[in-house]
Formats: sequence, C-alpha cells, structure tokens
Amino acid sequence: MRVPMNAHEEYFQAVIPTPCSVLNLALRPFSAGHIVHLHRLRSVFVTGGEVTKAELETAVFICAQTFEESCASYQDPETNTFTAKWSRKISGYDLGEKLAAFNDYMAHGSLFPLVFSPKREVGGVSITNLPGVHSVRCALKHYFHISDTEFWNMTWSLAQWDYFTIPVMEGTGDLVEQDSLTQARSFADEDFRRANPQLFNEDGTKKEGAWPS
Repeated sequence: MRVPMNAHEEYFQAVIPTPCSVLNLALRPFSAGHIVHLHRLRSVFVTGGEVTKAELETAVFICAQTFEESCASYQDPETNTFTAKWSRKISGYDLGEKLAAFNDYMAHGSLFPLVFSPKREVGGVSITNLPGVHSVRCALKHYFHISDTEFWNMTWSLAQWDYFTIPVMEGTGDLVEQDSLTQARSFADEDFRRANPQLFNEDGTKKEGAWPS
C-alpha cells in the first residue's frame, strides 16, 4: 500500500525514484523515452487492451533500458536471443502479480500531484493538438536547454514538474494541490447552492426544469 505524501515529498520521489525490479530485470526510472517506445510498439500499456505475458515482457524489457539502448535493440540480433532465454527462465510467474507490480511502477513514475491553474483564459479554442510528450520535450529544451539524451532518460514525473513550473516562473499560472482544488470547488458549489436554493431539491440534487437546457 502506498503511503500518501505531500507535493514536496512527491517531488523528491520524482528526482530519486525508488528502485524497482520486475521479472528479474532492474527497471530504469519510468521516462518519456519509455512512453515513446511503448507507443512505437503499440503496447497495450498505452493503447489499452488485454495484457498477455508477451506484452508484459516486452514492456518490461523496454523499461529496463535507456531510450538509446532500446533504439539499438530493434536492430541488434542478440535481442531475440536474450529475450528468448529470459522468457524461458521466468516462464512460471503469475501474470496478475507481475502485472500489478509493473502497473505500480508506471503509476509511480508518472505521478504528478499538482493541477495547473491558469491565471487567465485565452480564447476558448485549442490552438494545437500536439502529443503531450512532444510538448513537454520542446518546452524543456527551449527553456532549460536540456539535450535529447537528458530528456528521453529523465523520469516522467520530474519532466512534468519542470514543464508545469515554466508558466509559474512566467507568472501566467499557478500549481495547486489537487485536494486543495477539490476543496475550493466544493466550497464554491456550496456557496452557489445557498445563493440559488430555487434550483435545488432538499437533498441537494438539481431540480428538473429549473436549469437552462
């Protein structure tokens, strides 16, 4: 069971993740590079679908390497030899147990506990629809001058910390803890109900026909 942490503790966890091993392979901190490789291979861990042992082993193999190592492994004739031997060696494992461990690894490596709150709205139309990983990569390269190697192997949670800090530094937004935002919304909703009792039933539900369609 995961022990709840505050936002600052989550940040330190993102900088120095807890070591993780699945299927006898030591996994590297879950990174943007891993996300790209999983998408490149159409892994069910990013596209959705039933997880088989083959799918889990492929994902674990990817996440045990750096971005560059995984790129090289596609053309390396030794890859098939290694994975075949490794798969036979671990064949007796419980899929549900190892899947839970790998999902936990991905979840912890992706965790970003804050919510971006813009200081002002700009229009109402989405200007672009870029892949999230690409947007984060371009922003970090532009603002912090990191290299591709640094980015592709950076923990994904830390990349999000850096990315969402940019508008805070520029004064265009803030970062707030999700619990605080939920609480603030709850207070706002309660104030609205008190100010507009004619719109609600005694149990707090909305009255039918009282709201514009």
